[in-house]
Amino acid sequence: MMTGFKTHKSDMHFSFFFVISTLSLCVQSYQGLRIKSLEERILHLEKMIQQNCACEKERKITHGKVLMGETLIKANLNKRVKRTTGLQQIKRNSYMCAFSSILSKDLPNTGRTQTIVFDHVITNTGNAYNRHTGIFHAPSNGIFAFSWTMNSEKINGHFELMHNSKIITAISTELTNLEIGTTSATMVLQLKRNDVVFIRTDHIYGKTNIVSNVLMRSSFSGWQIF
Repeated sequence: MMTGFKTHKSDMHFSFFFVISTLSLCVQSYQGLRIKSLEERILHLEKMIQQNCACEKERKITHGKVLMGETLIKANLNKRVKRTTGLQQIKRNSYMCAFSSILSKDLPNTGRTQTIVFDHVITNTGNAYNRHTGIFHAPSNGIFAFSWTMNSEKINGHFELMHNSKIITAISTELTNLEIGTTSATMVLQLKRNDVVFIRTDHIYGKTNIVSNVLMRSSFSGWQIF
């Protein structure tokens, strides 16, 4: 009986040791698998972080290149705009003109269609007005304004504004009971380059006595609007 009990007790000890050993191996195996899984996840995360860092670095480089490109484009555009504006301004300044001229003395006994030569120039920016002929030459295409004042004595004066060979308008001095009459007008014309504008006596009556002295000047002015 005692021998049987000892054998049974020894078997129980062996079984318990076997179970403990098995559980220990299982735990170690499970821990090893968990550690390996964690290591793999850590490696995967490290790769993702490296990839994200590389992408972020590339994005920053690309963004910097884009910004640099935009800056260069803007700079080039600004240069072109300034250059174009400067050229336009130079061109505009080279074409812009204005003049104002008066008769330096009386002009009696005029004939028909006689060009009035306003010989004393006050202003002639652009040199488009010729004081020797009384004719304005348009330096460029554009819109121009013209203003003129005429004085006549004893005989009513009739005067025409000419655009090339075309009569644009006519004005007259009405003396009535006065010995001297005066009249003036302003016109805006669209001209082409080399068009001419001038004042002349009318083509019907023509004859008059134009007055221009220190008390009242006959004058002719013009300027480019744009």
